[in-house]
Amino acid sequence: MSLSVLKKEIHRFISTPMPEVLCLKGGWGVGKTYLWNKCLDEAKESGRIGLNAYSYVSLFGLKNLSDLRMSVFEGRHALKAAASSEESWSLKKIVDKINEKANFRSRAGLLKALPFVGNLSEEEVIGLVSLAQSPQQIVCIDDIERRGDGLTVKDILGFASYLKEERSCKVIIILNEEQL
Repeated sequence: MSLSVLKKEIHRFISTPMPEVLCLKGGWGVGKTYLWNKCLDEAKESGRIGLNAYSYVSLFGLKNLSDLRMSVFEGRHALKAAASSEESWSLKKIVDKINEKANFRSRAGLLKALPFVGNLSEEEVIGLVSLAQSPQQIVCIDDIERRGDGLTVKDILGFASYLKEERSCKVIIILNEEQL
């Protein structure tokens, strides 16, 4: 596939709000991530971005699905200046999400622990992140071949499918097929 055709498809992918998954594959060092970042920057400059938020995740060293979910949440940022205030993640917004979803007993336990997130169990943290994670964002999952032993390709593809189907996200997966 020629570079111009590839760039055209990436720009089309970025410019629409339609949930979908795109895979960008090639050998090590050919410039896959560079091309993705360049196309994303061009789309931002031209204002042709279909969604307001973006998260980049390198799977290098991530050990499990919880690490992946947390990395998507931590990496989230606004793509459009006007969206910055509506896309910000404040403690109040997270607490409001907990209040919507949890019963009083579990809510009280979580609220007590929030200032000291380290005291939360992994399951509680992932639950908190899942509640707070907004739909409709572009998620880039890079370096699949460099993931930790506890994170399977099946887990990653299942998570990509969940983001697309349940959270209305666009997901781009960048991988080195030779090492995968």
